[in-house]
Amino acid sequence: MQQRDQVGRRWGNARGQRNLTDDGREDSRLIGEAFRARGVPVGRVLSSGYCRCLDTARLAFGRVEPWLALQQSLTDTEVPAQRAAEIRALAGNLPTGGNLILVSHQYPIRVVTGSRSMRASC
Repeated sequence: MQQRDQVGRRWGNARGQRNLTDDGREDSRLIGEAFRARGVPVGRVLSSGYCRCLDTARLAFGRVEPWLALQQSLTDTEVPAQRAAEIRALAGNLPTGGNLILVSHQYPIRVVTGSRSMRASC
């Protein structure tokens, strides 16, 4: 059975969250290797505060900044729209010093893009 996130747990407490599997950790490392092999410049790396997202970013890029806007909120109907606006505002600016990397969950990405079909997220 897949581990489920416990509602109300603190971001930094991995025990109450779904965590990366060995395959997930390897996939994260491979993402970082692909960026480096292709010479893709990486600037800011922002992530949801969930441990699996932070771990994904660290394993791939070696650094991460938690950003609340990338965190999903399933309890407040106004929060997703507010966070989507924040993400769009940041992503709408040309990054300096490398590409902006966002590590998040399926739901916030769907809200921002309007997409109904997503295959992979943390």
